[in-house]
Amino acid sequence: MARFRGPVGYGIPTKTAKGVWSDSIVERDYYGEILETARYQESDDKVNDDIRITQRLRVLADAFAFENFSRIKFVEWMGTAWVVTSVSLERPRLLLTLGEVYHGQRAA
Repeated sequence: MARFRGPVGYGIPTKTAKGVWSDSIVERDYYGEILETARYQESDDKVNDDIRITQRLRVLADAFAFENFSRIKFVEWMGTAWVVTSVSLERPRLLLTLGEVYHGQRAA
């Protein structure tokens, strides 16, 4: 199996004003294994096709990862941030499934 090392992005709710909450992005580095890779290209009525992957990573998780697994937003793999579409708990690891390119906020 191929190895993986890279940042995982979490959206941690933060109070920005009275009654207003927004996600602060926190990135933490993890390492693990690449289990499976497949690439899809979706062509709808768009100028540019959407690129989608079905990538599965198994990362060695720490306490922060287990406490915040439901807040995982993205994983950076091969220089691109990808949306995490599902997370499975396999203590002491997390199984992450990636989908399309992530275009959201990144940590400063």
